[in-house]
Amino acid sequence: MVPIIVVVLLVILAIVVPVNAAEEWVNTPGFGPAYVSDTIPDQLLPGHAYPVFITFRNNGLVSWQDEMRRIGLLYEGDLTDVTAIPTFVELSKDLNITPGKTASFGLTLLPVGVPGSYNLSFSVVMRSAIGDQKITESYVKHIKIVPTDGISSPANGSIYVESTLPDLKIFQNSVYVGNIPAIIADVKPGRYEIKAMNGTFERFFSVDVDRGTMTRIMVLDQRDPPVITKKKVGPVSDGTLIGYIEANIPLILIILLIIVVCIGLVIHGLRKRTQLEEEKSKKGKKKQKSDDPDENRLEEEKELLKKIHSKKPIFEGLTSSSIQDGISSGNPSVLTGSGVLKYHPGKLDKSSDKQGIKREISDDKKKGTLLTPTHDLDVNLQNLELKSGSATAFLGISNNSPVPVTVKDQDISAGGFGIVPVDLKEPVDDEPELTLRLRFLAGGSEFFKNISIPYNRGLALLARGVVEKGYEYFKNLLHNDPTNIQGLFYQAMILAKWGLEEESKAVFEEILKIDPSHTEALSELEKLNTKIQKRKENREIQIKPKIAGYPDELFDRYTPIRVLGDDPFATVILVRRNDTGDLRALKIPQNTADIRPSLYTEISLLYQLRHPYVLRMFRAEFSPVMFLELEYVAGARYEGTQRICLSDLPAPLPIDLWLPMIEQISEGLAYIHKQGVRHYHLSPKYILLDEPMTPKISGLIRESLRGAGSSGKEEFFVQAPEQIDPHFFGKTGKKTDIYQLGAIWFWLVTGKIFNHDTLIPESDWEKISFSRFDESLACYDPILQNLTARFKNDRYSSVEFFLKDIHEASINQGIPMSNSFSDAV
Repeated sequence: MVPIIVVVLLVILAIVVPVNAAEEWVNTPGFGPAYVSDTIPDQLLPGHAYPVFITFRNNGLVSWQDEMRRIGLLYEGDLTDVTAIPTFVELSKDLNITPGKTASFGLTLLPVGVPGSYNLSFSVVMRSAIGDQKITESYVKHIKIVPTDGISSPANGSIYVESTLPDLKIFQNSVYVGNIPAIIADVKPGRYEIKAMNGTFERFFSVDVDRGTMTRIMVLDQRDPPVITKKKVGPVSDGTLIGYIEANIPLILIILLIIVVCIGLVIHGLRKRTQLEEEKSKKGKKKQKSDDPDENRLEEEKELLKKIHSKKPIFEGLTSSSIQDGISSGNPSVLTGSGVLKYHPGKLDKSSDKQGIKREISDDKKKGTLLTPTHDLDVNLQNLELKSGSATAFLGISNNSPVPVTVKDQDISAGGFGIVPVDLKEPVDDEPELTLRLRFLAGGSEFFKNISIPYNRGLALLARGVVEKGYEYFKNLLHNDPTNIQGLFYQAMILAKWGLEEESKAVFEEILKIDPSHTEALSELEKLNTKIQKRKENREIQIKPKIAGYPDELFDRYTPIRVLGDDPFATVILVRRNDTGDLRALKIPQNTADIRPSLYTEISLLYQLRHPYVLRMFRAEFSPVMFLELEYVAGARYEGTQRICLSDLPAPLPIDLWLPMIEQISEGLAYIHKQGVRHYHLSPKYILLDEPMTPKISGLIRESLRGAGSSGKEEFFVQAPEQIDPHFFGKTGKKTDIYQLGAIWFWLVTGKIFNHDTLIPESDWEKISFSRFDESLACYDPILQNLTARFKNDRYSSVEFFLKDIHEASINQGIPMSNSFSDAV
């Protein structure tokens, strides 16, 4: 009987236990800890970006793949303490993480909180329309935000250890302080023993710490000693207002003392000035009461001579506001295909000016001062004809004086009127008006008069056909003066040309609020209303311009204008941000299904790049549409043609063009190398041009986009030897970019391209020189050979050394370098 009961109990347990196990999977996310590893440093510096990886293992029973829902890593921490970019890292649809496999997620952490300890929480979730459902437990990482540069008191120092070697653990005097990059904050001055080790590497070295100084240590391999640099920090604190005051009491006292001294000097100066005025008035009263008629006459003559000699020979012309009022009703025929932009300012009201001149003359005659012919000269802008690269202003000059005058080799008789054409150079600054100084000759004497002309860089860009850059100019002009009618009018005309009729209509209405009599705005607004009404009558639905490849999900944030270009990987579309009106270039991959996971890490790095010669990325999003929001580059004009990128230039170029060009490209390349970024595809077509002839390095994320949209072979301008035969010449690195920089320089100077299909024979390597084409450039041959050496060890170790050598060679040849180059060196 007992054996039968035992058998029954075993059968019941065999049935019940699997059911309970299944219920436990539903209620509990996974079996056991899913977290595997991470590269998050234990201590973070505020304001620094930390690209990190977090690895989780699928310890459940179901694969991490769902066509209906999105699976990814979710950052659950407080964004006001540590910001994560992005906060949700989604697994690619083509990845299938089966039970037992691991998945690594890349993101960037940016500490923004005050110094202190914080907990960062992460988990893998399944995201759907109803919310996020956890499929792993939450992993909590304890980190510490240390003070700026790791120093909260000027009496302390800090140690910052970094390395290119992976998974290094750092010890201070045998005490573990964290993984690289490791910050040892608030260290007393002295000598410390630092140990760096991982599974295959162990190194000891001594470090001297000074007060108020961050000691940076770059750990290299076993053979090379670590690179130690020191950085003196400024005023420091623990991140709070009270801490800042406590740490900077001497500095605050010095500033207060300077302010008190300045206030005392100002009060003393005012008192001294008051005393001098009182003494002067007393002396004047005494002189008036003098009984000597000769002394009184002598004083009057002195006063008269003083007035005559203090008379300035330069006379101010019309102010910018008066000219702007006079041309507010003008009709600039913008965006016409004629190539000549004409400006018709209309007739100016001269009655008030003449009355003012007559009043000035009569007053001067009463005072007995001497008159010059320019008192009776009335100068008005009659017409402004804009051409590509220049303009001609037609000035109407009325000579109301009794003597003839000559201006620009044109004689104007007494009481006569003439129209004088004046050629104007294209403006190079952002001023809304150009000040023209006219030289007049009358009776053997010369006089000058300053005239304001409404010719600016925006009008010049429109005349050259660079409409987008012209739009940006007028938009920036309105930031300083929102009521600038010229800027509003041109902006409205450009918007209408792009098909943004509602936006253009709103701007025209704003002009009419400022100036209801603006006839040109009234005319254009009437045309727009007629066009919109006809569309309604024909029942045509055209709310936004349609552009192939532009996602409908982005219409509420960006308005597309036109396609800038495309390649096998992505399409680039010019758009206008709906919130700010800024122009941007959206890069939209053609096929996001095959994008490599490394793209997320690369984007988080590129997001931090800020350099005038590197194309800037403003934003990156991955869902619901993947796109990159990039800086818009319009190109630069050279020899009458708009050049979009370096490859559009007709190489070879003159030295006054290629020298600053290669200098600026090198500065941008040196910057991205310092940020740990490598290009590997440097090419003239990936160096864009902006106004005025400014290079911008682009194409930095093509490696991760390689699998999206094309399976073809990647195109190179020139391949370095290690890219062709890595087994013999070694791995690629920053010296690969240095080699390609030399190839670009060689092409700019000679117009020749290296043979990149096969390795250049060693016997032909000496042919890579400038002197074969121009003997005057022989001084640059050694520099070129150091850039394009066959073996990496023979090339420059960094771009900075190349900049130094080319600077010295140019100075020795008597060739002036640009200011930015001198600052960089």
